[in-house]
Amino acid sequence: NITDTANLVSSLDKSILQIRDWLTLLEDMLNKDEVNIFDHREVQMQLQRHKNVLRELEQKKPQLDELVRTADSLRDSPIKQQIPAKVTQLREHWEDTSQKVLARKSQLEELEATTTE
Repeated sequence: NITDTANLVSSLDKSILQIRDWLTLLEDMLNKDEVNIFDHREVQMQLQRHKNVLRELEQKKPQLDELVRTADSLRDSPIKQQIPAKVTQLREHWEDTSQKVLARKSQLEELEATTTE
């Protein structure tokens, strides 16, 4: 049914936009993330925040996986061209953001270790 497919595509587009906006927000937070390396408490707070972000990424991963599965199911649809490409970009954005958060968390863990010595 064309109407059902159009509704599904619309819903997918909305979900893709929501996740993309959330990832962009996380990246903005990372870009603005400064910490006083001499303030052990501040380093710990930043580290905890990054752990929370990683937990959120992990919790939202099933939503991304579902988008990928749904997009794959649309490959035979006449409107397939848009959705798989958008989902691929979203998955790449997800992986990029995850790597940035993990890298920053590692930096903060190193800082925490040096500020407690």
